[in-house]
Amino acid sequence: MLGSWRGLEVDTHYIRGEWDAFFGSNNLTLVTPNGDVYVFLSSRVCYQRVVLTHSALSLTLSLSLLHSLSGNVSSDTMNLNIKITSGPNTGKTALGIYEVDFGPVCTFLTWAVSNPGVPSPPPDFMSAMNSTTATVYVFEQPKPQ
Repeated sequence: MLGSWRGLEVDTHYIRGEWDAFFGSNNLTLVTPNGDVYVFLSSRVCYQRVVLTHSALSLTLSLSLLHSLSGNVSSDTMNLNIKITSGPNTGKTALGIYEVDFGPVCTFLTWAVSNPGVPSPPPDFMSAMNSTTATVYVFEQPKPQ
């Protein structure tokens, strides 16, 4: 799962737009369609909002730290979970399931994750699609040449 991925939220209450994810060996970075950036490190989670503004004369990048959270990302062969250790939802865990599939030119990652505090991960992807307590994402990554 290492590397950069582009994707969409695909459940019935999806947020319109493209999501970006980067899975490192000890971190996960998610960029939402509206530009919010979530950086999950091995023991800390930072939430940042990146704002791009454009005028006829200049392009300005404004980066402001809005929240600080702490959390731990864990995964095994079927689950990808985020335990929140400080900030909003402290002590709660977002439990998720994932699957990696291989197409002719891209690798696909499907991730269904429960809202923080829901006691179990989604039972399967189809159940999560219509759930009000889970979110489903599909990411793709080009295969190496």
